[in-house]
Amino acid sequence: MPFHGTLNLKQVAVGDFTKFLNSHATQGTDGVMTGETKIDSDGGRLTAQGETDIQNAKVRGMELGYPVSAKYDLIDDLPNGVITLRNLLVKLGSMPVEATGTLQIKSTPAQIELNLRANNVSIAEAAKYAAASGTALSPGTTVTGVVNANVRATGGVGKPALNGTVTAANVQMRGKDIAQPIQIQSINLNLNPSQIQSNPFNIVSGGTTANVQFTVRNYTSPSPVVDATLRAPNAQLPAVLSMAKAYGLTSLDKVSGQGTLNVDMHASGPVKSLTAAEIEKTLNGTVALNLANIKYSGANIGKELSAIGGFLHPGSTTQNTGITNISKVTGDIAVKSGIAQANNLQAQLEIGNVGFAGTASLVTEALNLRATAVISQSVSQHVGGQSVSGFMKTALGNNQGELVIPALITGTFSNPKFEPDVQQLAQMKLKGVIPNIDNPGSIAGALQNLMGGPKNPGQTSKQPGQQPANPLGQALGGLFKKKGNPPPK
Repeated sequence: MPFHGTLNLKQVAVGDFTKFLNSHATQGTDGVMTGETKIDSDGGRLTAQGETDIQNAKVRGMELGYPVSAKYDLIDDLPNGVITLRNLLVKLGSMPVEATGTLQIKSTPAQIELNLRANNVSIAEAAKYAAASGTALSPGTTVTGVVNANVRATGGVGKPALNGTVTAANVQMRGKDIAQPIQIQSINLNLNPSQIQSNPFNIVSGGTTANVQFTVRNYTSPSPVVDATLRAPNAQLPAVLSMAKAYGLTSLDKVSGQGTLNVDMHASGPVKSLTAAEIEKTLNGTVALNLANIKYSGANIGKELSAIGGFLHPGSTTQNTGITNISKVTGDIAVKSGIAQANNLQAQLEIGNVGFAGTASLVTEALNLRATAVISQSVSQHVGGQSVSGFMKTALGNNQGELVIPALITGTFSNPKFEPDVQQLAQMKLKGVIPNIDNPGSIAGALQNLMGGPKNPGQTSKQPGQQPANPLGQALGGLFKKKGNPPPK
């Protein structure tokens, strides 16, 4: 029986509709919806035209802070499960997005064929919606700029294939924890069913410019492939820290200071999802450091090393705090598959110089480092020299009257753990090679390569007489050995 009429919506809770829709897209969505819709129904074919306004809109429980409105003209072919959008105009605040096309809702997943257009959309309002949807920059970060998009989406609603372009201009990011604003003059994205590709663009903060380009291939598959480059020659540390905080990276939150970095990074390979953690696993490249006046609030490294050596240095200005003041940091870091490897990293602390060698995970922040601290002659004499309780147990002395303390550093960058490196101490005694304050990292780097890195706390040492593992032999043996049979003698 045909139906013609008007549906008036007056103070209807969106949450009530959610109970009936019960879909992932509407979970946590609420607000007060008003509007008027004209509905015509004939033979299972429903036509709806109208307007809807939502005040106090929430997405996943988070308030958007602006109203949402929609004007629509659609046909719902109920027997065939096809919804045709003859015209849909959605405004998120003042941000207009237009759509036309069809949705096949009987398929699993639902299939779409939509044309989407957005002209001069405010990035600030889009960022609020992204944050409410669970895709956010770091808390307190504000973004301004405009976006234009003309995209055709076809296929499954979860991962449709895309054709078209998206451009953003005059992008600026600011925040209370961002020392220097981040600026991107323009970004152009070209989309086709096989890949999403950006033009080369610059990220600028202060006097630092990072050159970026990225491509995402097979983005509709379970394992999309990323290919991205980031190069920042002579980047200033405050600018790098601002960029990291703006993009929600927390691993550097405990660092401040001055100096330069030369960054050359390339992310390449398949990922399980397009998240920062997954992309970090594909990172390869180099970082050269020349930093000064660094403050690290993750631990008091001087105090930890003094405790291992069996003394405390009462003259340290940060002795009773969890802060390390570092006057200079130099060295090179090689990144392979998201693991940072250092062999010549050196830091100048209040009590002396420390060389670092080992690895740190960019994804988990897990540390696996050897540290060799050479305490300055004046400090060594002040704390007792060879009479410290750790002498010949956890500390040695060189021929210049300096105490040398080898240590293992595990845990994470935010919460490091320190313990004596008895293996490195034994090697120094055996070989009679003890570093001085000018080359504290030489021994640590050599031992790191020789012994394959420090053991995790609690890991048992190799038994006397046990032969070192041969990874190549193990791999070949595993390849040619038959299952169930012992290896050939």
